[in-house]
Parts: sequence; structure tokens; C-alpha cells
Amino acid sequence: MKRKNIIIIAVAVVILFIGVFSYITLFTGHKEDASVSFSVNAGDNKIKIVSNLKKAGLIKSKFTTLAYVFINPSLNLQAGKYTFNKKQNAISIINQINDGKIDEKLVLVGRRGWKIEKLIELVNELKENHKI
Repeated sequence: MKRKNIIIIAVAVVILFIGVFSYITLFTGHKEDASVSFSVNAGDNKIKIVSNLKKAGLIKSKFTTLAYVFINPSLNLQAGKYTFNKKQNAISIINQINDGKIDEKLVLVGRRGWKIEKLIELVNELKENHKI
């Protein structure tokens, strides 16, 4: 009976530790108040995006952020140039990338007389150069 209680307490402590760690890493930002420019390139997968967020010092834990991203399969992280504040938490950053709240939007204006093929060619060229 004592052994069973020790196991239950140990499991509870581990679960509590994981919960506290996850909360701290996902819902709290850094103390530093600094803006950081961050780019998500077309074709970057979720793992690469989260890895780059960690390298940029924007998130505290790659593991918990990846867990959050994969637990929420409806997330559609979008390419673009973003500006984040280091005080933002990981959830806020991921949601901003999901919503596509980029710094600037590309406006494509055609010339009079251009055919749709010309616009498609221009868009494809921009995609190849990772500008969109």
C-alpha cells in the first residue's frame, strides 16, 4: 500500500512539474522589452518555424511550443515578415503567425493591357525568390 501511494505522489509531482513548466514557457514572455524582426519563409514547416523562433530568442522552450503547435492541428502558420516584442508569450507569437499579421503586405498592381498570364508569371517569380 505504501509503495502504491509513493507512485501516485511521484506521478502527481511529475504532472505538476510538467504543468508549471508548460505554463511558464508558453504563457510568459521574456522580461526584456525589445522588438525583434522575424521572417517565416514560404515552405517552412512548423518545426523549422519553432526552431527559428527559439534561435531568435523569442520563445523559452522549443519543446513546449512544438507540443502546442502539434496539439492544435488547425494552426496554419503563414509566411511573411513579422515584428515581435520579446515580452510576448509563445502562444501570442504563434497566433500572430497563424493570423498572418505581417508587417507589410505585398500589393500587386497590373498595368493596363496585361494579361492574367503576365500576373501569374510575376507571382510565380516572387514565390521562387521567397518574397511571398
